[in-house]
Amino acid sequence: WATSQSPNQLKTNRPIDRLTQQASGRQTDEPVDEQADQPTNQQTNQQANKPVIGIHRGNLGFLTDIDPQELETTLKPMLQGRYVKESRFLIEGQINENSWDNALNDIVLFAGEAAQLITFEVFINDQFVYRQRSDGLIIATPTGSTAYALSAGGPIVAPDLNVILLVPKYPHNLNSRPLIVDAQAKITLHVLADHVLPRLSFDGHNTRELKIGDTVSLRQQAEPLTLLHPNHYDYYQALRQKLGWANQLPPVQ
Repeated sequence: WATSQSPNQLKTNRPIDRLTQQASGRQTDEPVDEQADQPTNQQTNQQANKPVIGIHRGNLGFLTDIDPQELETTLKPMLQGRYVKESRFLIEGQINENSWDNALNDIVLFAGEAAQLITFEVFINDQFVYRQRSDGLIIATPTGSTAYALSAGGPIVAPDLNVILLVPKYPHNLNSRPLIVDAQAKITLHVLADHVLPRLSFDGHNTRELKIGDTVSLRQQAEPLTLLHPNHYDYYQALRQKLGWANQLPPVQ
């Protein structure tokens, strides 16, 4: 990740330091500090009101537009103000009456270290939806629909849609399906009695232990995250490239 810092300064040991000193023309107010391919929960909390630029240093990286070998050529026009700005919302979760933690991709209810089933109930706007016995539940944003939720069989959701995904993890029935709800909905999970005590994770980093009878509340965070993309950014081109949709089989001889 790249995150905004003081104007006209890049805190990185890469050659891009020289780029900001040489960049001419109108300077953007959102210079960057190179971080990592995926934001930690702590970084997300700190950067919720600061524009960020994604630098690809890991795996698929759907939010990381810039490859390290193209760092100077891509960042220079962005530092001169030529970029596409996009907002992505975050979700936040609360256990009982404790403080709220947020996530850009997903908040996941899971069984902890044991590979066993857990039992929980789901409510939407205080209306009972279902009781489920499964490995857990992925509550994901549209941004997170191409992350863990994708691996669990969830749909890919366009990032400009104001919805939240509920994707079951290996449910112990044959008719459980992902559910998409309005992002303004109040989502509540009730942890039921079982021999396995589940946990709650935020973007795969911060993990909270749960007890029988705990209530987990989830909602859309009020402050969005602002992303800065190169002018040539195309969401569907990124999907084609990173998911291999553009690959074609050779013609049959």
